[in-house]
Amino acid sequence: MASSYNAKDEDGHHPGSVGSGGPGAVKSKKPDNTAFKQQRLPAWQPILTAGTVLPAFFMIGLIFIPIGIGLLVTSNNIKEFE
Repeated sequence: MASSYNAKDEDGHHPGSVGSGGPGAVKSKKPDNTAFKQQRLPAWQPILTAGTVLPAFFMIGLIFIPIGIGLLVTSNNIKEFE
């Protein structure tokens, strides 16, 4: 869902608001119209394909298999004292 964006709106003021904030000016509760506060910052979006997801999935699995085996062996070797 794209919205129209204009760089000259980046002045930090709301359209239609009073510039000087003189007496009797109503303060708006809207955030400033900046890219950060309006969440319009550029972001990295990965392209997820089977060729990238499956190898990553199996590599993570291969990393955690020895950890799981180590935990299983350690828990089976625990002796209780009474």
